[in-house]
Amino acid sequence: MTTAGGAPGPRFLGIGAQKAGTSWLHRQLSSHPEIWLPPEKELHYFDSLAEGTIPLWQRAAGRSHEATRWRRQVRRQLKRLRHGHMARSDAGWYARYFLGSASAGWYRGLFPTTPGLIAGEFTPDYGIVDDAMVATVREELADDLRVILLLRNPIERVWSHAKMEERLLGIDVEATAVEMVERERPRLHTDYLATIDRWSRQFPADQVFVGFMEDIAFSPDALLDRVCEFLGVTPLGTYPAAHRAVHRGGHATLPTAVATALAHGLGDDITAQADRLGGPARWWAFTAEQLRTSPPDEPLAYPLWESVLWDRWIESGQGPDPTHLHGDVLARLTA
Repeated sequence: MTTAGGAPGPRFLGIGAQKAGTSWLHRQLSSHPEIWLPPEKELHYFDSLAEGTIPLWQRAAGRSHEATRWRRQVRRQLKRLRHGHMARSDAGWYARYFLGSASAGWYRGLFPTTPGLIAGEFTPDYGIVDDAMVATVREELADDLRVILLLRNPIERVWSHAKMEERLLGIDVEATAVEMVERERPRLHTDYLATIDRWSRQFPADQVFVGFMEDIAFSPDALLDRVCEFLGVTPLGTYPAAHRAVHRGGHATLPTAVATALAHGLGDDITAQADRLGGPARWWAFTAEQLRTSPPDEPLAYPLWESVLWDRWIESGQGPDPTHLHGDVLARLTA
């Protein structure tokens, strides 16, 4: 193992995908006695801060994406503080994070060196950084860093992303979802194979864990045990909050016209993902093909495994269980 000088920093990173269950996994691992995660879920160092922090006054008043996010994070934590939801022991950490000047040493210093604990963090935007930044991750952290990537049916992921923008920006969710297929950042967040390839060029396949939203829905305890084994901590077998959703949106349906447009726009990517990853990605390919060729007349229940498409999947003989072991994906990635 090699690391940059000073504090070792995180031993694992959750790199995405955005809207694919990272908040759920962060919450589950936060309660594990052998794992430490920061009080603030997304630190945004490698996607935003590695080149340096803008001055504090600009963070407080500027219009940049970084400044806006910083203020949103500060407001959220001040609200927790006012309501007595912030642990006193976290106050010093927040002061370093919000007021410190970003650097490799600053970032690594956000993580403890407590014996018996493995530290990590989740920032889904890490999944779309370029090759040079992934190389920086390896240079600044460790050769044996563990990387966790959760994936979701691209049609569902884009719809969930659009719902998030509706909540934050007040935009029309249906129009936004359709046009996201043409926008660079949302498309990058759904280009899972490119993400896997970028990170695998710096870290061996056995240091990259690939899980699926379907794992969370159908076998959350088993998924968490596999993640624990991957990280080298004790699997707990059962996790009391594993069946509790995090940040689930209020839309119980996905308009069929929107889903069909997304299936046409993302279909080639989904087919490539199914061919390479197998497992739940084969279910994604089935949904995309059904939407392109024979979309249902009624709105689709959401998530899609609660819709009529799931019944078709069973009737086709290809279902009903899209879940798989991580080793199946690992074998495909290393073949």
